[in-house]
Amino acid sequence: MGPALTADPLTAVLDQLAACRAQLRQLDDREAAHFAAVGEQLTQLADLITTMSRTLADDTAALARLEALDRQVTELVNRLRPRQQDPARYAAAVNAGTIDDHIGRFRHLAESGVGEAMIRLPDLTDPAPLERAAKVISAFR
Repeated sequence: MGPALTADPLTAVLDQLAACRAQLRQLDDREAAHFAAVGEQLTQLADLITTMSRTLADDTAALARLEALDRQVTELVNRLRPRQQDPARYAAAVNAGTIDDHIGRFRHLAESGVGEAMIRLPDLTDPAPLERAAKVISAFR
């Protein structure tokens, strides 16, 4: 409802200014609440972006480690295979893979009821193959 009509023009103007002031106060309050809500949403978005950035960095690092493991397996296959044998065939014949690959294979065998398995470790000129085999074995203890 607007300001009351009076005969005095000055009083009428003051009443209108008072009504405008009340409306401006309501607008200010509404805008302040809106600003606070938007600020809170921006803070939440910033937190989400930070979390996503960390996750992306973690995923990128994990992917880099996996790629490094794949390169190591490929290098071992190329170093250990007979010269005339196709690398992919050799890798399949000797079940070449990462430690996690072997754990998965042996887990599948164990779940199928296999209680014992024989393995052949190539290139026992250093302890690295035994250390890798120990990690596979320890996954089942």
